[in-house]
Amino acid sequence: MAFSIQRIPVWLFILLGLLLNIVAILISSVILEQYNQRNQRLHEQQTEYLDHISQAWRKVENLERKREWTWLMMQRLAANQDAKVTPTLIAQLQPWLNQPLNNISYQSLFQLIDQDQQQLREKIDTAYIETLTIKQRLQTNSQNAAYLHHLALFLQILGLTLLLARDLLGHRHDQKSR
Repeated sequence: MAFSIQRIPVWLFILLGLLLNIVAILISSVILEQYNQRNQRLHEQQTEYLDHISQAWRKVENLERKREWTWLMMQRLAANQDAKVTPTLIAQLQPWLNQPLNNISYQSLFQLIDQDQQQLREKIDTAYIETLTIKQRLQTNSQNAAYLHHLALFLQILGLTLLLARDLLGHRHDQKSR
């Protein structure tokens, strides 16, 4: 009892070919679209993190300029580091620092600027690590999407092959019946 492809009903080839094409379409249209949407959200998150990094670096640079300006003001006033910062200078620096500056010495002010810069650098590091994580996820998603795209093409070709096999089997049946 040998296996013969001619014993398989033609409708089974048609059904299997159609099912494979339907699965290929679902993969192409639904699953790959989900990957594209995920990647778009990840790109948006990455852009936000890069903006945060840029803003934080600008603030670090601005704080450094404020430090230099304060140092020059201290030198101009011939004050030492233990002297109290003038109210005018405090009013100009307060918006840039996260802590109140009431009755503070120049030395303490420089330490506060250092602390704020360090906090900003830590935020930058955290945001940068997040961008690297997002980049990895994007790469993984792209690889998975490419794999699924190739799988969908394979299933579509296999389905079409089965549909063509039906035609070939139909021709053989027609020739035998003559």
